[in-house]
Amino acid sequence: MKGLIVYASKTKTTEKCSKILSEELDFKMVNIKDKKPDISNYDVIVIGSYIRMGMIDRQIKKFIIENKEKLLKKKCALYLCCGVQENMDKYFWTNYPQEILECAILKECFGCSLDVNKLKGIEKFVVKMMSKKNDTLKEKCINEKSIIKFVKTIKEIK
Repeated sequence: MKGLIVYASKTKTTEKCSKILSEELDFKMVNIKDKKPDISNYDVIVIGSYIRMGMIDRQIKKFIIENKEKLLKKKCALYLCCGVQENMDKYFWTNYPQEILECAILKECFGCSLDVNKLKGIEKFVVKMMSKKNDTLKEKCINEKSIIKFVKTIKEIK
């Protein structure tokens, strides 16, 4: 099966996860900020985005809306990179069309890799405040077990 990974990355975490998926699955990888991919020739589409203030990247959202009918005819897998993994379901249901979520073969959260020192302005302030209130944000890293499980599931579908 031929696969494509479409992603958007703000702090390079989603890109890092996309690279791991691309290498493990032998799928082509496209940053939505660089190119609007044609998904016609692919059997499996993996879509990845970061979460910022509860929302996915707007170009990813636009891509999904513009390609909704095509995506519904494909095997589609979704992943998020975010700091509050327990909110994963809320983030999916808030950001994706119901039809896409219902037909998706996988929905997963890979965690995040937060370097507060690389953030600026209000984002830095918000993350610091959230870290004080939420212990799960203090030691954030990519959840490799989730990525391995994601890859294994897609390989079984292939």
